Order: sequence, then structure tokens, then C-alpha cells
Amino acid sequence: MARQPDGHLYSHFDTSQSEFNLRGTILTDEKGRYQFRSFIPVGYSVPPNGATDALLKQLGRHGSRPAHIHFFVSAPGYRKLTTQINIEDDPGSPAAFDLQGFSPAQRAANPNAVFSAVTI
Repeated sequence: MARQPDGHLYSHFDTSQSEFNLRGTILTDEKGRYQFRSFIPVGYSVPPNGATDALLKQLGRHGSRPAHIHFFVSAPGYRKLTTQINIEDDPGSPAAFDLQGFSPAQRAANPNAVFSAVTI
């Protein structure tokens, strides 16, 4: 399943949108291949002045997310994988990893660490 926000809130939080708006299911062929088409999403932030925003501010962080598309990959007998692809020319792209729990010093010391998101 792929999901992306409409630039404001996910449909789960915005009842004015239809259920599962901008989400879909992708099935693979017999070789495990797939393809999809998508709108180019926009970046978004956590809701201002909410609990998450307050916590991030206390940690000296921001709640901005660059443009990205989430993927939830599942198959019988395997654990579900949640990942995302980032949109390369989004102005917020360098901020993509600020919410993953790594300080700038940790990222600099481990340039090839856990950063497994794909940029398109």
C-alpha cells in the first residue's frame, strides 16, 4: 500500500476527505515486480501547537517533513515493512532524517548508517 498526504492532513485525521484518500494497494506480478503512478506530493508539518510540535520544540527539532510517499510492504509469512521514498527536488529534503532520532553529529560520524529511504 502506498500513502501520501494531500499537503494538510491524512484522511484518517481529516473527515472532510473520503476514507483512504490518496492511498492505494499495489500487487506484484509473479516475479515480484510492480509499478505505480502518483501525484507528486508536497511536504508537510506536524500540526502547529499540538503535543508533537511541543515535544519537538523541547528537543530543539522541527516537525517539517519533506515530500515523500510511504510504502507498507507485506507478504504472508513475513513482517510488515514500512518505508518511504523522498522526492529529490523538494526544498525540505535535507530535513528528511531530522525526525529519525539522529543528531547532526551522529549522522556526520555515520554517513552510511540506517538511511535507507530512496530518493526519486
